[in-house]
Amino acid sequence: MAKKAGATARTAVLDPASPFRTELSQNATGQGNQGSAPRCGPSEESNVNQVRAFKIASSVPRPDTLATAIFLKSFLADPLGVASIMPSSSKTVCRMLAPIDWSVVRTFVEFGPGVGTFTTAILDRLPASGRLIAIDTNSAFIDHLKHSIRDSRLEAVRGSAADVRSILADLRETGTDGILSGVPFSALDSRTRETIICESARLMRPGACFMAYQVKTDIEGPLRRHFTSVERTIQWWNMPPVRIWWARGTGLD
Repeated sequence: MAKKAGATARTAVLDPASPFRTELSQNATGQGNQGSAPRCGPSEESNVNQVRAFKIASSVPRPDTLATAIFLKSFLADPLGVASIMPSSSKTVCRMLAPIDWSVVRTFVEFGPGVGTFTTAILDRLPASGRLIAIDTNSAFIDHLKHSIRDSRLEAVRGSAADVRSILADLRETGTDGILSGVPFSALDSRTRETIICESARLMRPGACFMAYQVKTDIEGPLRRHFTSVERTIQWWNMPPVRIWWARGTGLD
């Protein structure tokens, strides 16, 4: 959905230490801010990277054996569609969900839930009267969610994120208070990317937030075209490290 005439999109980069402190990533001419941090020498940089890799690996949660097997099997069958060899870290989950006021959430949508790393965390935060609709094209992931998570608030649906409006209509939902996407946009063609973001924007209730975690930046263009405020950061405590986006304001608020 296109923004209202005259509305200007802004992209802010979040301080990696906190999802709440932002700084302007680029000015109107597209020039980035100049950093002043000293650069490491070759040996120092190598040591820093080794320490960082060790810390990242140690922060990754150890999911149950069945979930791990399903995730790995799905990755080997479709590496571009799954995009990661292991589920997101607990630090990534907490940082991604932190800015949301869960007390007012009635309906929440998750694209690409996988084995439920974010799904269970969302359910932990969701009010008792809330509803979580998890959509994935992978039948193995959907079957796993249905059998491993016994929660009446969860609706696990096999389908495409591009069809989110019709899926919600079938479930008698007219809108959502938030969407989280783990779908790898780098594996999608440009038309599908645009459709997913456009359809999502049309479903957003006032104050709703579209969140995404990605290895690459293919999602940024569609987000900036359909939302008036886009914030991003990099989450290093993940394997592999991921970029995180929070997008708000669709012209409907």
